[in-house]
Amino acid sequence: TLLGEGLQHQDGHSLVLASTVPTVQAFDPAFAYEVGAIVRAGIEQMYGPDSPESERDVIYYLTLYNENYPMPALPEDAALAEEFRLGAVRGMYRFAAAPEGPSRRATILFSGVAHSAARKAVEELAEHYDVGAELWSVTNYKRLREQAMATERYNRLHPSAERETALV
Repeated sequence: TLLGEGLQHQDGHSLVLASTVPTVQAFDPAFAYEVGAIVRAGIEQMYGPDSPESERDVIYYLTLYNENYPMPALPEDAALAEEFRLGAVRGMYRFAAAPEGPSRRATILFSGVAHSAARKAVEELAEHYDVGAELWSVTNYKRLREQAMATERYNRLHPSAERETALV
């Protein structure tokens, strides 16, 4: 955000506070195509003809930044591009696979402008520590938490059923 606005948006508290309100879906997108997918999903959920009245009681809160950086294009492969868009709305998707070569593996999660540090970390880990890291873009930690809690609740209430897993 603009520096003149004060620190309320620079320290990450706005997303934390937004996550405490049940009707708020708080997103922290990193790329333009994520913003587009999230805004479209929000409009469809809040105003679409197929949206039940119960789903219209929602607020989409997006954190946007004024840091200039080149936006990656969606992948050429249509299925992969659609997976990126759907993942942005679901809350998380794999942005890049781990590089080949390193003997150890790691996973790095990023959101918002942290993508540049995450990409740099992939290079550093591969070059200096023999670690190949895959990158995951997380647009909505609150949604992931809610999915995990719902899955855990289902598994506790159905101990004899096959265990569910939270799928992103």
